[in-house]
Amino acid sequence: MIKKSFLLGAIASIIAINSVFADTIVTSKSYVDNRDALKQDKITAGTTGNVVTYNGTQNGQAQFSERAIFDPQTNFDFNNNEVASGHEGDLVTADFIVPAMNGLYQQIEQVQNETILPRTTTTNKVCTEWVSGQSHTDANCLLWNLTDQTVYGCFADGAGCGKASDCCGGMCNGGFCASPALPQT
Repeated sequence: MIKKSFLLGAIASIIAINSVFADTIVTSKSYVDNRDALKQDKITAGTTGNVVTYNGTQNGQAQFSERAIFDPQTNFDFNNNEVASGHEGDLVTADFIVPAMNGLYQQIEQVQNETILPRTTTTNKVCTEWVSGQSHTDANCLLWNLTDQTVYGCFADGAGCGKASDCCGGMCNGGFCASPALPQT
């Protein structure tokens, strides 16, 4: 009986050991190198301060590039028209754009509070009743609806002004808007 138990234990041990090694593959250097060829290469783009971008695939290979993050502290290049250049492809981050947008909102509020643009009040008239059987013209209007509205903008030449920025022409001479004289041709 002891021999049967011993034989049964030995067979069970052999089966258990073989099942552990059944999924194991003996590898060679060429096998490992071939498996490495299937892995993605390291991303070559990416300099400190830049962001890596994925540009799709070409010939089965992933294509990457990089874009700088906008830094307002760096110098701008100006072309002949005095337009800033040199940062056209940069990515803008929230820490730069949020204060810029807040500044824009403040400018809009100034316009709404009438601190930048001059204002004037105009009266619009709309005819609500005409002479019966007559054409709907101003001459045949019996009842007008008058509505005041505030208009923001600049004053035309000849209008009263307090400062040059009030005037469309940019000049306030003696309390009246004027435009600069054009050169004679």
